[in-house]
Amino acid sequence: MNFQPVDRLPRWEWAMWWDLTIERWRREGLPAELNDVFEISQHFGLDPYKQFWFSTTDPTIEAVQHHVAGTVSTMDDYLRIRPSLYPDHSSAISAMQPWAKRQAEGEAVVWTTLEGFFWFPRTLLGFEKLMLAYYISRN
Repeated sequence: MNFQPVDRLPRWEWAMWWDLTIERWRREGLPAELNDVFEISQHFGLDPYKQFWFSTTDPTIEAVQHHVAGTVSTMDDYLRIRPSLYPDHSSAISAMQPWAKRQAEGEAVVWTTLEGFFWFPRTLLGFEKLMLAYYISRN
């Protein structure tokens, strides 16, 4: 991950397993004490990794999975959710410290996900309203 020659590619699963998948694995012998996806990854011999997701909203904002309608249609909608926007990420940043050390020593892969200029507005406005807003802003 330092843009240098490597001996092999990392072995990891970037799309986490569904809860039903883990339940089935438990029935097939996955130890019950393994609850964290990273513990389960280690059990399967995958390389240690950690993703830190820095959201622009508190987890309390409910967005439709595919963000068809969005959560904001009026100024009142925006004012209602405004206190939940841009949360404090200090605890996530603190939690990164041990993982940053592991990555610096070449023992783990660590990455961050930041919601950008498309994902965040799509959550708020929905896909169609966002596309219209991009179009109108061009003209």
